[in-house]
Amino acid sequence: MSEKILLKTEVKPLKVNAGSPIRQRDFSVYIENPDEAPLTFSATLDDGKALPEGLSLSSEGVFSGTAGTETARNLPYQVIMKAEAPDQAPLEFDFSLYIFKTLTSDEIGELRLETWRELADKGALPENMQEVINRPITPQDVYHLLERFATFTVWNADDLRLASQGEVIEVDGASPHYRVYDFDVCLVATPKELYSHDRVMGDALETARAMIRNVHKRGWNVEFGGFDRMATAAWYEARRQNVNSQHQMEVRNYKPTDAKVAKKKAAPATGGK
Repeated sequence: MSEKILLKTEVKPLKVNAGSPIRQRDFSVYIENPDEAPLTFSATLDDGKALPEGLSLSSEGVFSGTAGTETARNLPYQVIMKAEAPDQAPLEFDFSLYIFKTLTSDEIGELRLETWRELADKGALPENMQEVINRPITPQDVYHLLERFATFTVWNADDLRLASQGEVIEVDGASPHYRVYDFDVCLVATPKELYSHDRVMGDALETARAMIRNVHKRGWNVEFGGFDRMATAAWYEARRQNVNSQHQMEVRNYKPTDAKVAKKKAAPATGGK
């Protein structure tokens, strides 16, 4: 007798920006499928209507697309998912889908002004605003900005030419929230939309690892520049790519900050100086 398919865990809300490609979500990973039965997925909104314009769910359970600019609203959509296996009753579950309006720089500025006005009306501002203006910037403030707008560069350590005439390329496995530029002697990753609600640190790390896989295939030895957590993710990926590989990529002038990792006997690949 075949075992029933079950939901492994609650599905967290999905938050996207109208007009921007979303990060694909594979809903098959939420299903416990003991018999490895072929699954077919479908989805509607809780009122029976189709998904918002521009978004779709494949029969394999991959949610993707670009939400139409007119689909943004204050309240979330409630999506009803259905997973079906042969000779079993369908498994239904739901999740909340938030679609935010993409703001212009002028709209962002106006929202900031409104926030300050509301704080002033409620008496939440200090009596002397000069105290706020003169408050020293802390290392935590700087690090927060670096993390929020993380960029990363992978250099070909054996090519001393200057970088010029970069072009955007598709890198397998890179986050859709990042652009990767190829300057021939280096790859550079930058966020597509600085103020995106949908970009998280996982997108940065995912992109750094994808860049390493790309240049490993090119036979590069590398040096890093940019956000430290992206560099650490790239360092680990270089070690992984060197396993059972003819090309043993060297990561020069870099060691991860984790002392325990640095002391381990690493593959000959990543000897940082």
